[in-house]
Amino acid sequence: MREAKLFDHCWQQAIDSLFRGESVFLFASEFCGKQTFQQYVRNSQELSTRKRMVCISNLRDTEPINYQEILNLFQVDEQLTTTNKVEFVNALESLIQKTPFLVLIANTFRSYKVVSTLVEILHEIILKYPNGNREYLTVLLTDDYSLYYYELQRRLTNEYSASWFFFKKIYVRQIADSSLINEELEEFFHNKQLAEELTSIVMNLSGGHQGIVAEAIDHLVTNWKSINFDLIARELGEYIATGRVMDSLRNELVNLNNAGLTYLYSFRTKRMIESDNGEQVKRWHTKGILAKSGDMYIGLCDGVVRELVINTYNSKVMGNKKKLILCIHGLNGSEETWSAFKALYESDSELKEAYDFDTYTFPTTMRWELNFFKATNPPIAQLAAGLRTEIETRFSPYGEISLVCHSLGGLVGRKMLLEHYLLQKHGVEMSEGFPKMEKIIMYATPNNGSGLANAAKYLTIRNRQVRQLCRKAEFLQELNEKWMQLGAHDHYKGWYVIGGKDQVVSPDSVAMYWGNSRCKTIIGVDHFDIVKPTDQKSLSYLLFKKILLEEN
Repeated sequence: MREAKLFDHCWQQAIDSLFRGESVFLFASEFCGKQTFQQYVRNSQELSTRKRMVCISNLRDTEPINYQEILNLFQVDEQLTTTNKVEFVNALESLIQKTPFLVLIANTFRSYKVVSTLVEILHEIILKYPNGNREYLTVLLTDDYSLYYYELQRRLTNEYSASWFFFKKIYVRQIADSSLINEELEEFFHNKQLAEELTSIVMNLSGGHQGIVAEAIDHLVTNWKSINFDLIARELGEYIATGRVMDSLRNELVNLNNAGLTYLYSFRTKRMIESDNGEQVKRWHTKGILAKSGDMYIGLCDGVVRELVINTYNSKVMGNKKKLILCIHGLNGSEETWSAFKALYESDSELKEAYDFDTYTFPTTMRWELNFFKATNPPIAQLAAGLRTEIETRFSPYGEISLVCHSLGGLVGRKMLLEHYLLQKHGVEMSEGFPKMEKIIMYATPNNGSGLANAAKYLTIRNRQVRQLCRKAEFLQELNEKWMQLGAHDHYKGWYVIGGKDQVVSPDSVAMYWGNSRCKTIIGVDHFDIVKPTDQKSLSYLLFKKILLEEN
């Protein structure tokens, strides 16, 4: 069977196309089996008996195209009198009429101009001498360049040059198909149950990463006699951890600066694919560190790759820094709002070992503001900016901060997290010591506003905080729209806690939207009791502790 030992039907499709004389534009990310496939094509006796193989590689845009050097690869003695395109085309046309050729173009990452020129020349020749009953010229364009060419051509012209259309375009997925792995193992071991168990182990460890899958299957098939199948998960995990693919990925991560590693770490939750993701994201995708999920989302590859990114981030960026619980009070609140939580925390050795406890306070009152020249209640955006400043300075020694908020404090926390997320998303370099932030617990937060605030705004003249808490307030609508549409809701681990007896903020306002799976309800508490747990068995505190101690 003409098949490269790789686990995607697209590889076989590419091989079959080459046998039919169709030129192939192969989209294959690094470590998805590309090198194995190229080696298979080079060593294929069946292909070499029908076509003479020519491999063109390591072209660079920094050097002019050397037609004589390329012609020499065709193993002919003919010398060009001048190194121009016309003589090269004439010489090549003369050669293919005598012998059919398969031209493999590889190892060409970012060689856009030279490779484009070469592809256009080959395209012109193929148009003049199309393969049919007799074959003349077939081209296989692969390696990183295929991805780069595709993106660059689309970005520059919003369309593809004529040379693009003569290729049969084949995209090899980064994530292996488990059914194909199972089929390969069952064929080798002749044991359906064992094949299913091994497939499950391989997929869990590799996350489906084609390169890691290929290494794992090769190890199983080559060393099956010496493998202890009772401990296969551990043995295979150890083998993968020291394999070529993981070594390369490990080096890639070690060479990233803290800002780059933090940006990569942000992909642990899937994000929408955008046209301005940048070269760094494309590189991570090419390496198989990031993998597409459908046509719209991209995130960290699962399994050992994801674990490697998180561990590298924790050790390199976070070090051994301690975590912080940072509490934010609400309207007319103060540090005293969190006194009950603080007392229970002080007697909780498990939580105290993992976290420190502190509060963020700000000016807030419910009184009238008649002084038109001096408003004492800063708006929420300003409170969020103040919170960020304190995190960058007073709390910067911490490796991770979890926000715990009451009422208006939840809006302050969300506004600050949204701004931080947008800065990361657009590649703005964070302060070197900025802590990791991904958890926020919001007790009785009026995410959709409060009906009482609508009434209170007429009694508290010029109180900007009260006005921003009103239902349909412009601030809230904008915050919620960006929070959901730009991905912050999925990026952060947020919990929305409703008080069953709350007469200040309605359940639908706390939940923000119908069907919010992160919404929790504590029946026996009102708007203020919800942050006044009486002991460590109170639901408010149990929820608080469970969320903070669970792994991300």
